[in-house]
Amino acid sequence: MGYRITTLRNLPVGLSCYFFLVGDYRNKNHINDLFRDDFNVIADRIGEDAAIIESTKNGQIEEELTVLLNQYIYKYSKTASFLDRFFMEHPGLLILDRHPDKISDKSLFLYLPFEILEKTYTSTNELISDIVLFAKFKDISIVKKTTKMHPLIKSVSVSLNLGVVSLNFDL
Repeated sequence: MGYRITTLRNLPVGLSCYFFLVGDYRNKNHINDLFRDDFNVIADRIGEDAAIIESTKNGQIEEELTVLLNQYIYKYSKTASFLDRFFMEHPGLLILDRHPDKISDKSLFLYLPFEILEKTYTSTNELISDIVLFAKFKDISIVKKTTKMHPLIKSVSVSLNLGVVSLNFDL
């Protein structure tokens, strides 16, 4: 499903995977164009149990996300301002395995800057396929491919428990 929202309060709880488009991705390149122009295609393909989310023009979801991430995952007071600035300087795809209001230190948190996706994927069809497979917990190719291209991700561990994929990584 696809959501274009102004606030996280408008986002349904209980989906299995949330894909947030964060930061300004109006510049032209094939990955930004994909998320901007083919948003509905991705929304249709990931199914009813997952969501791809973008902010409206006056939306505040990036700010809300940074506050929630600071509150539940990170325990440092300056994290929210750092993440907010990071999202603006490095637009990307933030993947969570639960609604942001329900995140904890056990939640999936995966951030893939568009610049990394641009370097990793020459085919937007391949990226859409990898997003769909990840959303359905059938394949983690998107993680494998981007970790090869991104030197800051040091390790990824994957576990399967009752049909839920859990990813943990150190930056």
